[in-house]
Amino acid sequence: MKKQASAFPPIRIFLCAVLLGLCALFGSSIAQTDASDPAFPRPPGIRSAVAFWTKVYSDIDSNRGYIHDNRRLDIVYETFPLPRHASPKRQHRLIRKRIRHYRDLLRSIARTPAERLTAEQQRVRRLWGSDVTPSRLRAAADRVRFQRGQADRMNAGLQRATLYRKGIRRILRDAGVPEQLAALPHVESSYNPRVRSKAGASGLWQIMPATGRRYLRIDNVVDERLDPYKATRAAAQLLKHNHSVLGSWPLAITAYNHGLSGVRRAVRKTGSTDIAKIVDSYRGRRFKFASRNFYAAFLAALDVAGRSPQAQKQHTGAGVPSVVLTRYLPAAAVVETFGIDRQLLREHNPDLGTSVWNGDKHIPAAYRLHLPTGLSKSELQNRFARLENESGQAAQIPDRIYRVKPGDNLERIARANRTSIETLVAMNSLRSRHRINAGQLLKIPRSGQAAPAAVDAGPVNARADREDADDRIDPGPAAVAAAGPPGPEPPDADPGTGTTAGPEGGPRDDTASPEGPVDDADLGELTVNPSELGADPADYQVAEDRTIEVQIGETLGHYSHWLGVPTHALRTINGMRHGQHVVVGNRLRLPASSTGTRAFERRRKRFHSDIQDRFFAGQRITG
Repeated sequence: MKKQASAFPPIRIFLCAVLLGLCALFGSSIAQTDASDPAFPRPPGIRSAVAFWTKVYSDIDSNRGYIHDNRRLDIVYETFPLPRHASPKRQHRLIRKRIRHYRDLLRSIARTPAERLTAEQQRVRRLWGSDVTPSRLRAAADRVRFQRGQADRMNAGLQRATLYRKGIRRILRDAGVPEQLAALPHVESSYNPRVRSKAGASGLWQIMPATGRRYLRIDNVVDERLDPYKATRAAAQLLKHNHSVLGSWPLAITAYNHGLSGVRRAVRKTGSTDIAKIVDSYRGRRFKFASRNFYAAFLAALDVAGRSPQAQKQHTGAGVPSVVLTRYLPAAAVVETFGIDRQLLREHNPDLGTSVWNGDKHIPAAYRLHLPTGLSKSELQNRFARLENESGQAAQIPDRIYRVKPGDNLERIARANRTSIETLVAMNSLRSRHRINAGQLLKIPRSGQAAPAAVDAGPVNARADREDADDRIDPGPAAVAAAGPPGPEPPDADPGTGTTAGPEGGPRDDTASPEGPVDDADLGELTVNPSELGADPADYQVAEDRTIEVQIGETLGHYSHWLGVPTHALRTINGMRHGQHVVVGNRLRLPASSTGTRAFERRRKRFHSDIQDRFFAGQRITG
């Protein structure tokens, strides 16, 4: 018995060592603890897509990419290297040339007898299996696409995530949504809170202005999308809202990219809430490559982040003290009073706009200002009290206003006021840089301030139903802006010594015409022009049978105006008597009209977007 007892511990140690070795050998599968999470299912129909995005995020960097089929993501024709120092334009040409090569190759395989195939043709044909037909190969020729690798950007994002992870997970937990959603910024922005997309999305969560105004302050003084923690609160509320409408996290996450109304439409058309069935069978005009793959990319980011060495690292820096302003304060007075470097102060208050830092506007009253001073709590309070007494203002600096004259355009107005068109568009929330009206009042910056330059938004420029249909899960060759030091912890987690403790055009397909030029969408690098109704669950599209769902605020007069047809034509085709009103939620048939379907939808969306813009300019959802 003693011999057996003394022999057992070594056996146990040996077995433990074997198990640890297996864990190291198969770590990629064992580490994916979320694979069995019922909140984030992985149906067989999307597993190949998850595997594809896992390789994109972990196996190849942005100097290489996959030439692949845009529907069957298990079909990868080659890993294509890009010249490291080539310009984006030259890389673009090389990618287009390689895509054409595989399109021509697939068509040649389809028309060539098997015994006469070259070695390269045989290799490509084997990827599709022995039972592939010529028609399937010809169809595949129209689906060749390039996806740039993301491993280097994912690694940089994983490093940046350590600065924010603790606060973001707490915010998600407090909002009542899964903490796993903290992986979503890897897909959206590579965890860079300073990213601005050319489409208008900003921040860690790439929130569009109209959607953000439901939860955040967004204007030319404060843009809370650029504060990682405020933006996280907004994203959590938006995702929670999506989930309350759609009933599942796969659909709620997809709606974060494609828009709530778009996913509701997909559910209605397919008759299913199964994300795999929707991805496989739904053919919505704007449900293109990025929308189809957004949930799979999220799962891949969740896996890669979960097994990275940085997964358990936390930022351990001291919290930054904060004060809440009771009066309006010039930024220059704060810098002088506390002896803080202006750039450092700006980095710790990222949501304050350029107009504050160049003196066009004061830091607004009620703003929580983070002050990296190193002062004691009492000294900070005393200095701040003196500052507000000496420099505090009762009101904000008023905007300069310009009334548009006949014949004016934004270029002329910008040049006359020593500013940029982009600044005027941003300050006035203009929908287009080409459309202003005589008599319209425009806010004008006081000192020639320039709008921040747009930088690439990272893996996905995500938002809403897309006017320009294909979207991307690829940041392209442009560099992502540097992250800089971390922002302050959320107020309720501030461990510092602060005085207080305590977010037009028609659609374009993602495959080019077989005979036409290669579409940019095949390169996975499209710049998109999203709609501003991403958080709105209402369906504003015209169905294939030319019916629409009546929405709040709409009348026959609106439809008559948007279509360019008399109201009696609408009454006749729908069997409505004179004086009978439309009923919200009912479906209404539209008569034939010289106005196109897309133009009708644009006018209808603009009507509702204007209503929402006016409402959320003065209101904010708080619960």
